[in-house]
Amino acid sequence: MNQKKVVLVFRDKLLLDSETFISRSYEAFSEFQTIYLCTKLGWSHNKITDRKIVISNGIFRKFLFSYFGYTSDIKKIKKLNPSIIHAHFGKSGALALPIAKQLKIPLVITFHGGDITKFTHSKKTFFPRVFQRRLSEIKKYTSNFFAVSDFIGKKLAEKNFPKEKILTHYLGIKIKTPIKINEHNNRLFFAGRFVEKKGIDTLISAVKLLKSNSHNIQLDLAGSGPLESYYKKITKDIPEINYLGWLSKEKIEFYMQNSLAVVVPSRVASNGDCEGLPTIILEALSNSCLVIASNHSGIPEIIKPNITGFMFRENDHNELANLIIKAKGITVEDRNNMIDEGQRVLKEKFNSYDQSIKFEKSLSQIVASYGSGGGI
Repeated sequence: MNQKKVVLVFRDKLLLDSETFISRSYEAFSEFQTIYLCTKLGWSHNKITDRKIVISNGIFRKFLFSYFGYTSDIKKIKKLNPSIIHAHFGKSGALALPIAKQLKIPLVITFHGGDITKFTHSKKTFFPRVFQRRLSEIKKYTSNFFAVSDFIGKKLAEKNFPKEKILTHYLGIKIKTPIKINEHNNRLFFAGRFVEKKGIDTLISAVKLLKSNSHNIQLDLAGSGPLESYYKKITKDIPEINYLGWLSKEKIEFYMQNSLAVVVPSRVASNGDCEGLPTIILEALSNSCLVIASNHSGIPEIIKPNITGFMFRENDHNELANLIIKAKGITVEDRNNMIDEGQRVLKEKFNSYDQSIKFEKSLSQIVASYGSGGGI
């Protein structure tokens, strides 16, 4: 019986609650065994059942690792006989680079959104961040850069990452058995962090406009974040807007299935932060819910206007308001036709198991070609 090869999965902080897509990347792996490396365990690390190794514990050891790439754990890691390192997000890729070089194995990095679009990544500072310090070496050494959407792939190319090393690889979800919704209601649903790039204020402005024109619309907002108090302040006189806090996956699905539409009003934040391709869109389609989304980042790669959902111009609350009225007015048959087409695209491109199979094949090719010309 052949022993499986080892892929080291590097995430600086493992794991944020919103990053369960990381473990889904490997769910279909048969050739590789996954072992996770991190410098800190996050509050959701127990969701990962594979082996986890915390390296460079303590402030001084973290300083040595971040600035000089030194870790006393390298011997322990080498004993695992790893074949490749896969880092999630640009910073983690920069931190994983010295490990890959010391072990003389290939490194691949997945970029997810803000880790390449934020202005801070290119802003010159007196003490450059680890990503800036190692950027030229990252571009040279890394075998392939995986982008979660074509949009992110273009951003990488604009930042002079080698085009021949950039590949789009969509993250997937576990797709549910479709259900049919046979009636409309007047409830909109949003789920996500309350941060600038999510565009919640655009959605609030649209609801205010509809309310001023006597349209009866309810908005349920699930999530939390640094802008929560601000949003609550500007909506304190709007009882139609409900703040639900963080919800379980089951409750989110319940709200999706009992809403007129899931609204995804994402936009470019003032610091350049962008989405890659919001997973909430995939979840909404999987739960047979209509999607109304902005034309931000990778969203047009799954939402086609009036075909797989409704789309409005980023930041345009007037257009969003008009689409909400349109969503209320379409027939159940037309609504279900759009959802059906969205689910067809979902199955074709965003099934997590199929995407995991494809990703393992990519890693296998990179390992096989390493030392003889680079990436796939």
